[in-house]
Amino acid sequence: MNARQGGPLGLQGTQEIVIGVQDIETVRENWQKFFAPLVPERPDVWQVGDGPAIHLVTAERDGLLRLVWKVASLERAKVFLQKKKLLGEADEQEVRVNVAGMMGLDIGLVE
Repeated sequence: MNARQGGPLGLQGTQEIVIGVQDIETVRENWQKFFAPLVPERPDVWQVGDGPAIHLVTAERDGLLRLVWKVASLERAKVFLQKKKLLGEADEQEVRVNVAGMMGLDIGLVE
């Protein structure tokens, strides 16, 4: 990504992966066994080194719900998404990609 300055969005990396689970108690235990001896930094959130945080949330179905990507500039990302008609909700902390254009996957961009 560095050679292209993160492409048109200015991507710098993945900050968080949010996984929906139906049985959070059982799944939490399994993830904790997997990450041991690492302990969650927040309830149901494991930060593994400098990689993305893994965040479990209760959901109606098991699966990937949300990705949070770090970008160099929220303004730059917002302008690009507007041009492509993919801009969702936006505030000072986060810009979201319009989920209709991403087949329902929630993608947030943060600085």
